[in-house]
Amino acid sequence: MGSTDGGRRIPLIAPHRTTRVAVPTAVVTPPALIGLAVLATNPDHVALGMVVGTLVLLIALFVIQMLSGRGWVVVVATVLGFGLLWASGPVYKAEVMAHRGVRTKVVVTAAHRHTDGEGEVYWRCDVQRADGSPLPHATLDDSDCRGAWQVGRSKEIVVDPDGWVAPQPVDSDSSGRTPQVVLLAVAAVLFALLVLAGNRLRPAAARNG
Repeated sequence: MGSTDGGRRIPLIAPHRTTRVAVPTAVVTPPALIGLAVLATNPDHVALGMVVGTLVLLIALFVIQMLSGRGWVVVVATVLGFGLLWASGPVYKAEVMAHRGVRTKVVVTAAHRHTDGEGEVYWRCDVQRADGSPLPHATLDDSDCRGAWQVGRSKEIVVDPDGWVAPQPVDSDSSGRTPQVVLLAVAAVLFALLVLAGNRLRPAAARNG
């Protein structure tokens, strides 16, 4: 059984099997994408979260294509899916820092100069707490580390006491992201509805076949 999209024949899932495929995909995919994006907010797990998240999304998009046979449905699902995967992390980090971030004094212990592929120079600094106690993910990026002259200087940064989210400069927006949380929830629901509606959106001949 199949449908055509731009002259190309697309295999479809048999109508009597769509519910068994669509429901798990709709229920599992949005929270999985959000969860993997949250996993990637820990600097130790960025690659794992993003790679696995992308694979999960690609599998879900393949299922949606097999359910609906409509190219535009896959395009909309792609936008929603990547939105969940890429936007959930920054929103989670902002919420963490807004609700449990603590201002902490640190000392810059080293500054590392890097050059990107276009020759642009940027810096990354290693820091430690002023009292010498451990600080997870103890680095500052270019926005708060501008050269070797920073070594030995004291700074105040915002730290996640649980050590999951990397430290951030004190001038970071710590007001939370409630509107963005709502938008992510809407995107998750729309993604799930799009999956569940796959059979109704498929061409009539395939739907009745």
